Amino acid sequence: MDVGKGKEVYGPSRDPKFASSIVEYLDEPRDVVAFSLVCKTFLHLAIRKIWTKPRLSGRTSFDSFLSTLSSPHHTVPYTSFITTIDLNAFADITDDQFRLLGACENLAHLDMRMCQNISAATLQHTFSQFHRLKGIDLEGISSITDDVILSLARNNPHLRGVKLGKCSPGHWVLSDAGVIALGDYCGDSLREVYLHLPSLSLVTSVALRCLITRCPRLQTLDIAHGRSVDDGVVRLVWQSVGQTLRKLNLAGCSELTDVMLPPPAPSVHDTHPRDPAARPLPPIPKAPRHLAPSLREIDLTDCKRLTDYAIELICTNAPKLRNLNLKGCRQLTDATLYSVAKLGSSLQQLNVAKLSEITDKGVDAISEACRKLANIDLSGAYCVYLDY
Repeated sequence: MDVGKGKEVYGPSRDPKFASSIVEYLDEPRDVVAFSLVCKTFLHLAIRKIWTKPRLSGRTSFDSFLSTLSSPHHTVPYTSFITTIDLNAFADITDDQFRLLGACENLAHLDMRMCQNISAATLQHTFSQFHRLKGIDLEGISSITDDVILSLARNNPHLRGVKLGKCSPGHWVLSDAGVIALGDYCGDSLREVYLHLPSLSLVTSVALRCLITRCPRLQTLDIAHGRSVDDGVVRLVWQSVGQTLRKLNLAGCSELTDVMLPPPAPSVHDTHPRDPAARPLPPIPKAPRHLAPSLREIDLTDCKRLTDYAIELICTNAPKLRNLNLKGCRQLTDATLYSVAKLGSSLQQLNVAKLSEITDKGVDAISEACRKLANIDLSGAYCVYLDY
């Protein structure tokens, strides 16, 4: 057809939902271009497709992208289409360039790992212009301050995921105030929190407790290698977000002990005789059957003070565990493997490397009970002599 004369295509393609479903399956740029040449309706859908997640494959495309954002005259509202920006390949982005992103009022996902040249003032100002962010990766940026996080959290209350840390130790100035602000402003929406605590030396257990208690729908929590992670913090995790938690990373938290887990709930039956004339006791609320019914993955690498009892409680309260990492937990014995075997077909990956106390008997119990186990790491388990 002659697109230049403004003709339209008749049939199913005139249905916006039908046309939208087609463009979602187009990944190659040439296919999107061919799609855009069909008619005006398809052209608008193609433009939205291209600009929703701009492909910034090199410096040339990145400069062209910024040039379009900075242009005062747009034939199409490009900035309103943008929902995702990945700056991974442009760590040298400057303050002036980053400020241009503030025009993207519908931005939902921003990955800016290792963008070291952006000042705290620019971050604070630009984050105040975003209001629909749902996920942001700020790992490796040393200019993150409490005021930057406050600006981010206050203006984006629907934030669902955040990554902080992985900067050179001593370069971070983020403290408890910034972490607490995340819980205060985004607590109801936060689902994923990644804190690289070795580089966040000013963040204490006080901030972690506040964050955990104010994020009741948390599904992923990564606080590995944190010196501020103690038994009280982890116990609060089980009690506050255990019912929604799906992934927990405690690797390298070497001070944790069995006390990090709440003890089994006492019997709710009153066995003491009571005066028949006495006022009846109020009904006892029904306790959840499991502390973490949705937990799928937990990493306890090098938690060297944990014993078999802790693993038994974890396996009992997280019956749907798929990935369990116990590497370097040196006090664990075959009793742990017997507890893990109770997970049955749920378990898919198990790491028991460097457990010198486990033997063939424990591994046999795992192999018989866990039929869907795809990967088991026994390296450094010197008392295991199985020959498969």
